[in-house]
Amino acid sequence: MTARLSLYRKAEQELYRLDRSVKAQFYDFCHNFRNDPGLPGLKKKKLKGDSRIWSARINQSYRALLTPTGIDPDGTESWLVIAVRHRREVYEELQVAVNRVTGEIEFVDLSVVGDSALRRAGITLTPTEPVAEDEPTRSAGSNHLPESEPETEAPALLAAYDAEQLRSLGVADQLIDLALTVTDSAELDQLVEGAPLLSKDILYGLAAGMDIDEVRREITTPVELDQQPNLDDFAMALSRTKVTTVDDSVRAIIEEGDFRAWKVYLHPTQERIVHRHYNGPARISGGPGTGKTIVALHRVKHLAEQLPPGNDKPILLTTFTKNLTTDLRLRLASLVDNELLARVDIAHIDQLAARVLGENTVPGRGKQRIYDQVALNEMRQLLAELDDHRWDAEFLLEEWEQVILGQAVPTRSAYFQTRRAGRGRALTRPERNHVWKLIEQFTARLDKLGVETWGQAAERAARFEIERAAKIEARRQAQEGGDGEGPTPSDDSSGLRYLGYRYRHIVVDEAQDLRPAHWKMLRAMADPDQLRCPGSSGQGPN
Repeated sequence: MTARLSLYRKAEQELYRLDRSVKAQFYDFCHNFRNDPGLPGLKKKKLKGDSRIWSARINQSYRALLTPTGIDPDGTESWLVIAVRHRREVYEELQVAVNRVTGEIEFVDLSVVGDSALRRAGITLTPTEPVAEDEPTRSAGSNHLPESEPETEAPALLAAYDAEQLRSLGVADQLIDLALTVTDSAELDQLVEGAPLLSKDILYGLAAGMDIDEVRREITTPVELDQQPNLDDFAMALSRTKVTTVDDSVRAIIEEGDFRAWKVYLHPTQERIVHRHYNGPARISGGPGTGKTIVALHRVKHLAEQLPPGNDKPILLTTFTKNLTTDLRLRLASLVDNELLARVDIAHIDQLAARVLGENTVPGRGKQRIYDQVALNEMRQLLAELDDHRWDAEFLLEEWEQVILGQAVPTRSAYFQTRRAGRGRALTRPERNHVWKLIEQFTARLDKLGVETWGQAAERAARFEIERAAKIEARRQAQEGGDGEGPTPSDDSSGLRYLGYRYRHIVVDEAQDLRPAHWKMLRAMADPDQLRCPGSSGQGPN
């Protein structure tokens, strides 16, 4: 072997989304490259825009983009695969660099940036290979779409900041000028889609209303190196960068041809996360296709294997929708035997909330739950009846869900003091007063109809579960401070349901889709003395 290959996390995400045959060809490419990186058939060549990026041929249609990361003492070349994509999507303007704050290698992909932003920044994307006339490509300002009408000048979303401030926070140099030209959240979403994680978090934080000091304290400082990194030392930067080694263990599972095995396969680098002992809550994050769900399933398996004998269900595996829950159940069944599977409660989050509400509602007195689109229609109808055109129904519903319900704001005076980070626009005190009155009328309307949203249901369930947890703790303290003769599990008193917490462990898949109230409910369901790993998070911000 004359070369060592590693996979950049973005390249790994791209690889997961490719057709199975292309994946197999990619690993054939890796085998050939490791044996001889100068093999003529690889057709390795430098990009014109960034001499540190090389393109190499996987097959007729797909290319691997690589950057050299040094030479080992034994003479073995070290290369990092930073992207795996169709040749139509390879442009000369792609760039790779070492971040001045974290010292990590960062790949910046401008091909996903909106054409309007590219046009304002004066950037044109040039394909690295000629394409046939019938093959779609793009250049700034066209993307092979009809010519648009001249754009009206709109204020920049981040107009309050300058290039040096973004640079000091750690935004990738290649993105700074573009970031200062975006005019709305849609353009920002396109910009950060191909951005390194730190740049994405910083730009979203600033757009959400965080000030410079907050961003520096909460986002930049935790990942900042003690000293300025050498921006030309890619070998040292590689040691700081999260990568996956291209090895035979990954290739073998693909070549087995067993799709179920691939879905539950655990790479050795993921295995360390699964078996690690956590002293408290842990969050596993990553982009789409990076194996978070696989890690969550194996974590459940590991936790189930450590349980003492019994017939209870001390482990909860939950996610956002019913369909995802069904998939998790099938995949977990392929990992554990029926005895262990029976000890895992697999339920989607709204199902859990409904259980809690059922326990705390008199039969026949429950409300019908409606989905957001129905609630949105009711809000629109209310605004039409009031002839109020000051606010969009969508804005009001999101304000209610994300701010008022999300933070359990109880009164108008409390709403005046509530932080609204991420809402996109500030509200004056009179505006908040107006919004509060409209939402009061809206909730009264729902109550009169005998319905509630799933957001309301989640918030009520969280309050009930928090009250339940408080009673459990009060019972424990009373027993510890008394004569030790408190009620036992065989006690048939009305307080029996408060003898213990519902779960020992909670694992959440696709956690980014949960509401704040869901998290409050889940936290109250688990014994704080026993909780080990509450979640596996997904898309999210990456």
